[in-house]
Amino acid sequence: MNAVRSKLKSRRGASITYALLIFLICAVASSIVIVAGSAASGRMANVPQSDQRYYAVTSAAELLKGLIDGKTVVITKKVTKGAGEDGSDKEDYTPNVPDSMLTDATLRLVKGETAQTTYTLTATDYEALNCNIVQTLENGLLVYTITNNGYTLKMRFASNLKESTREIGTGVTQTTSTVQWKFHSMQKMVSKPTAAPTEGT
Repeated sequence: MNAVRSKLKSRRGASITYALLIFLICAVASSIVIVAGSAASGRMANVPQSDQRYYAVTSAAELLKGLIDGKTVVITKKVTKGAGEDGSDKEDYTPNVPDSMLTDATLRLVKGETAQTTYTLTATDYEALNCNIVQTLENGLLVYTITNNGYTLKMRFASNLKESTREIGTGVTQTTSTVQWKFHSMQKMVSKPTAAPTEGT
C-alpha cells in the first residue's frame, strides 16, 4: 500500500510534461514567424520594379530641371505692314536657338497659343528613361507631366517675359521677346501602376 501511495505522489514525469509544453509553444511561435516572413517576401517581390519606375521618373525630372531652369530664349518678331498674301500684315518669328527643347514652348507663349506635345526624353550620356512626358502651357507656366507605369510627377516652370519694340524701316517693326524659364514647383501624383502582362498575352 505504501508503494502505491509513493508512486501517486511522485513528480518524476513532470519534467517531460513541461518539456512537451515548451516544445508546443516554440512550434506555434515558429509557425507564426514563418507565415509572417512568407507574406512579407510576397510584398517585397515587387519592390525592385517599383524602385525602377520611381527612379526613372525622378531622373527624368532632374534632367528636365537641369535643361530648363534658368534658361533664356529670345524670339524676334518682324512685322511688315501689308506684306501678306491678302494684304494683311506679315509676321516672321525667329528664335535665337532653333533646336532648343524650349523653342516651341517659348514661341507659343509669345504668340499666346497653348498646345500639348508628347515625347520621350533622351540625352547624351543618359540611357532612355522610358518615361512618357507631356509638355503643356498653362497660364504662362510650362508644365511637364512625367509618367512611368503609374508613377507620375508634374514639374512647373514659370516664365519671365520681357518685350521691346522698335521700327526698323518704313512699315516694318521688330519686337524682341526675351523669356527666362525658372523652376516653379514639383508635384507627385497618385495613380495606380499598370498591371504587369500575364503569360500568353
